[in-house]
Amino acid sequence: MTPELYRHASDLFNKLRELPEAERSVALDTACGANGELRAQVLRMLDADREVTSGSFLQHRAMEDAARLVTPDSLELPPTGAVFGNYVLGKRIGEGGMGVVFEARDTHLDRRVAVKILPPSFAADDSQRVQRFQREARAASMLNHPNIVSVFDADFGQGRCYIAMEFVEGKTLRQLMAPGHRLPDANTILEWITQAAAALTVAHQANIIHRDIKPENLMVREDGFVKVLDFGLAKLRETDGAATGPELNTHPGGLAGTVHYVSPEQILGQAVGPRSDLFSLGVVAYELATGTRPFEGPTDGAVFNSILHHHPPPPSTVRPALGTELDALILRLLEKDPELRFQTAVDLRSSCRRVSRD
Repeated sequence: MTPELYRHASDLFNKLRELPEAERSVALDTACGANGELRAQVLRMLDADREVTSGSFLQHRAMEDAARLVTPDSLELPPTGAVFGNYVLGKRIGEGGMGVVFEARDTHLDRRVAVKILPPSFAADDSQRVQRFQREARAASMLNHPNIVSVFDADFGQGRCYIAMEFVEGKTLRQLMAPGHRLPDANTILEWITQAAAALTVAHQANIIHRDIKPENLMVREDGFVKVLDFGLAKLRETDGAATGPELNTHPGGLAGTVHYVSPEQILGQAVGPRSDLFSLGVVAYELATGTRPFEGPTDGAVFNSILHHHPPPPSTVRPALGTELDALILRLLEKDPELRFQTAVDLRSSCRRVSRD
């Protein structure tokens, strides 16, 4: 299967999984036409996805994680009732780029938690994946803020490394933007971005850069409270006079993040700092406002070229009902030159409040 077909299948899977079961067959026939290979791949992804409970703690990435469910690694996952440290595993509730997430019970404190487990074959095949998994725990455990998912524990059990985290009930922004959902109004967008910026403020003050801000990593609880998920790609930012902790660095030259949401400096291999997270948050804000990504292309290279050279139209020209109040704020987040963006998440929060007030 070609990368283009795989990407097409994952995009189609993402759309179909949000539709009611009764509507999927017709939508699949319309989208695939006579392309039997595309249809077969999407069906495999949908079948695998039925094993995962909807509304999960982590919205898994379609292209990588849903496909992985149909590989032998799935068979190596621990069963319901398995014990990892103080935690008894329940049902599987999702997958992310760094592991599989289970609902679990903390037997010491009698509370519901989420436990992320790295499959053993991943550990055996890729030592860097284990190191990244450990970095997620170390980075996230350094952070304590209501808008950041809390990490309770990180250890090894039954030959696997795991992280016990706060269990969050809600929907990711990706789920809230799925077909059939109304796009949020300007005030709601400002509120969500303000809360995400509050989380990033604490992370950046701790010299931690998320580096993978995207709709899948921002969850909204039923009460409207935003939680930032998955610091698995976090990097301890180098500061003047202080060495960067080696355990929080990624492999030199590697591009961390998700294609459509990386900043220009990430693409160019330049130093990544807080303003890179703000660019990614700007992409999310633009998508919330318009229902479309500001940077698109048929290949990763085309997307990178768009990020580096394309200037998207103001959100209000795509969705006039939104008004023009958000235009300047979002387009400033999307500035190619980091010096022209908001310089800190604190500045962004202040601007969001100002726009809300006015």
